[in-house]
Amino acid sequence: MAFETYEFSAFRESDLTTGGKSKFFVGNTIVVPTAPTLSIRVTDDDGALSGDNIVSESADDASGQTASILDASGNEIGNGGKIYGEVFFWVSDAEGNRYALVEIEQEGGGDDYFAFVTDYGLPKAGTALTVDTKVNIKNKTLIPEYSSLTADVPAPDPAPADEFEFTAFNEFDLLTVSGKKNLFVGDTIVLPELPTLLITVTDDEGNLSGDNLVNEQADDETFQTATVINMDGEEVGNGGQIFGEVYYWVKDSAGKRYRLVEIEQEGSKDDYFAFLTSHGVPAAGEELYVAAKRNIKDSKILVDYEDLTTGDPAEHLFPDLGDLIL
Repeated sequence: MAFETYEFSAFRESDLTTGGKSKFFVGNTIVVPTAPTLSIRVTDDDGALSGDNIVSESADDASGQTASILDASGNEIGNGGKIYGEVFFWVSDAEGNRYALVEIEQEGGGDDYFAFVTDYGLPKAGTALTVDTKVNIKNKTLIPEYSSLTADVPAPDPAPADEFEFTAFNEFDLLTVSGKKNLFVGDTIVLPELPTLLITVTDDEGNLSGDNLVNEQADDETFQTATVINMDGEEVGNGGQIFGEVYYWVKDSAGKRYRLVEIEQEGSKDDYFAFLTSHGVPAAGEELYVAAKRNIKDSKILVDYEDLTTGDPAEHLFPDLGDLIL
């Protein structure tokens, strides 16, 4: 059979270990690197990686085989000798998925190299794996093709976007008296047929802060910006941080209570309003009596962005602005 050259990617053992360890054992946890660190180039007259069944630490491949082991810069770190499979490990992730990880050695070399067998799937980069069992390839338990060996693992799932969206009303959308600008306890409001605003918040946490530390400034000191878009797709906010100023208890004619949060944006005079879904959302057109007002400064309320909404708008309400998260 003619000689051919096969090439596959691999890891050093230290690439997989944690806590500065140089080796891993059954029961240990390893972490899949983001990218391979080695390339193994084999010239062979067959396409499979042998074990060391005949003579320990010597490849069974007697017909001819040489291998180069190159680092990420293309430098030779091996000795040009034959490679073989010493053992393979069954490793598993937190969901119970199992993968086969082969330990590869080179005759006369002291280092161990590792590659996954694609026949058994590939974990994603960054995945923590438990080393479940170790199987000696001397027993011919595995004869992997070179083409099935790789350290080119899939990229990890993207981190969840720290972006939250909810619909809201302007304050004047709720007022029933012509020309009135502000909402007070004792007023009657009427819920509009549809939301009039879409608020999009970029934040490193999932809740709306108050303004406890400095009046009219969000307590959120780590990172937060917000856009406020009207039904025409126009930005009516200023891009600054938003915060919860107060919340109101409002009730319908049957006495059912709802919690309505007043939201402000630093540097803006406008007030926006949304209900907490955990306390229910009244139907469009509902007449509501403003029964009480509570300053968020003085309460222990912590509002999740995902708990804010004005109801379920029609899909065409905010065209070309993407899907709404209500």
